[in-house]
Amino acid sequence: MTIRGLHRDFKVDDYRRAGEGLNIVKAIYMEVDVDPTRQEQEARAVAELCRRGQSVLAAAVISGRPSSDRFAGTSSLSPEGL
Repeated sequence: MTIRGLHRDFKVDDYRRAGEGLNIVKAIYMEVDVDPTRQEQEARAVAELCRRGQSVLAAAVISGRPSSDRFAGTSSLSPEGL
Protein backbone atom coordinates (compact mmCIF):
# COMPACT_ATOMS: atom_id res chain seq x y z
CA MET A 1 0.00 0.00 0.00
CA THR A 2 1.36 3.42 -0.92
CA ILE A 3 0.21 6.55 0.85
CA ARG A 4 0.24 9.50 -1.53
CA GLY A 5 2.76 12.10 -0.48
CA LEU A 6 4.76 9.75 1.74
CA HIS A 7 6.23 7.49 -0.93
CA ARG A 8 9.42 9.53 -1.38
CA ASP A 9 12.64 10.47 0.36
CA PHE A 10 12.40 13.04 3.15
CA LYS A 11 15.55 15.08 3.68
CA VAL A 12 16.40 17.02 6.84
CA ASP A 13 15.28 20.29 5.23
CA ASP A 14 11.96 18.69 4.19
CA TYR A 15 11.32 17.69 7.79
CA ARG A 16 12.32 21.13 9.05
CA ARG A 17 9.87 22.83 6.66
CA ALA A 18 7.05 20.38 7.47
CA GLY A 19 7.46 21.04 11.20
CA GLU A 20 7.63 24.83 11.05
CA GLY A 21 5.37 26.37 13.67
CA LEU A 22 4.64 23.04 15.39
CA ASN A 23 7.04 23.51 18.33
CA ILE A 24 8.81 20.17 17.74
CA VAL A 25 11.65 20.02 20.26
CA LYS A 26 12.92 16.43 19.84
CA ALA A 27 12.54 13.81 17.14
CA ILE A 28 13.54 10.20 16.58
CA TYR A 29 14.76 9.18 13.14
CA MET A 30 13.35 5.85 11.99
CA GLU A 31 15.09 4.20 9.06
CA VAL A 32 12.72 2.37 6.78
CA ASP A 33 13.84 0.00 4.05
CA VAL A 34 17.32 1.33 3.32
CA ASP A 35 19.28 -0.65 0.76
CA PRO A 36 21.38 -3.09 2.84
CA THR A 37 24.53 -1.94 1.06
CA ARG A 38 23.91 1.61 2.38
CA GLN A 39 22.84 0.80 5.95
CA GLU A 40 26.16 1.59 7.60
CA GLN A 41 26.57 4.82 5.61
CA GLU A 42 23.06 5.90 6.62
CA ALA A 43 23.62 4.97 10.26
CA ARG A 44 26.82 7.02 10.42
CA ALA A 45 25.18 10.03 8.72
CA VAL A 46 22.19 10.02 11.09
CA ALA A 47 24.41 9.51 14.15
CA GLU A 48 26.41 12.55 13.04
CA LEU A 49 23.21 14.63 12.74
CA CYS A 50 22.25 13.62 16.29
CA ARG A 51 25.77 14.34 17.57
CA ARG A 52 25.95 17.84 16.04
CA GLY A 53 22.89 19.03 17.93
CA GLN A 54 21.88 21.40 15.13
CA SER A 55 18.57 19.68 14.50
CA VAL A 56 15.79 18.25 16.64
CA LEU A 57 17.11 14.70 16.07
CA ALA A 58 17.83 13.16 19.45
CA ALA A 59 17.89 9.43 18.65
CA ALA A 60 17.50 6.93 15.84
CA VAL A 61 16.11 3.50 15.06
CA ILE A 62 18.43 2.15 12.40
CA SER A 63 18.85 -1.07 10.43
CA GLY A 64 16.38 -3.16 12.39
CA ARG A 65 15.21 -6.12 10.32
CA PRO A 66 12.76 -8.10 12.48
CA SER A 67 12.54 -10.85 9.86
CA SER A 68 16.31 -11.41 9.97
CA ASP A 69 17.72 -14.36 11.91
CA ARG A 70 20.27 -11.92 13.38
CA PHE A 71 17.65 -9.50 14.73
CA ALA A 72 17.30 -11.12 18.17
CA GLY A 73 21.04 -10.77 18.76
CA THR A 74 21.32 -7.08 17.91
CA SER A 75 21.87 -4.40 20.48
CA SER A 76 21.40 -0.68 20.55
CA LEU A 77 24.27 1.76 20.26
CA SER A 78 24.43 5.38 21.11
CA PRO A 79 25.62 7.74 18.33
CA GLU A 80 29.00 7.66 20.09
CA GLY A 81 29.15 3.91 19.43
CA LEU A 82 29.20 4.36 15.66
